[in-house]
Amino acid sequence: MKDGLDVIGKGIDRICECIAFWVATPKRFEMFGDSAQFLKISSTKKIHLDCKIRWNSTNLILQSALPYKANFDRLKCVNAKFNFSLPNAHDWQFAALVCEKSKIFYDITLLFSGRDFPTANLVFRLICEIKLSLQSWLNSNVDIIRDMAFKMIEKFDKYWSEMNELLAIASILDPRNKMDYVNFYFN
Repeated sequence: MKDGLDVIGKGIDRICECIAFWVATPKRFEMFGDSAQFLKISSTKKIHLDCKIRWNSTNLILQSALPYKANFDRLKCVNAKFNFSLPNAHDWQFAALVCEKSKIFYDITLLFSGRDFPTANLVFRLICEIKLSLQSWLNSNVDIIRDMAFKMIEKFDKYWSEMNELLAIASILDPRNKMDYVNFYFN
């Protein structure tokens, strides 16, 4: 996912800079909240900061920032210290699209890193679902989504080719699946 996000990095960077500025001090954060109330933004999502080593933190940032899009524009007019470029409409559009597309990665990451870990037979199916999602992104009308998908598939195939047979065997050994998942996904 990180490789895919690099394709649209500048827009994401602008959104992250805005968030970092407004959560940097308690006074700015209070000003941010007051402005959101003034605009009657009803979101109760807490805005998050980015953690460069965790791709899903970028996803959380985008999800939390999207409801506050109008707030960032308003605050630029209110605060003169806010001297860097705001995300443009194009950046916000892609942020929403990336959130939608990356939901499958986010959900599967939560499942894999949770307290109740999936067994190997489930991992095969989930990883195959990721591959199918990436392949469907190649048919997107949006060039950047296709570019993201291409970069992500390239990386995915590098790792998947080394372990697909092993996970397929684990799926076959599950008496509920037998060859069903393997036949379905390898087709």
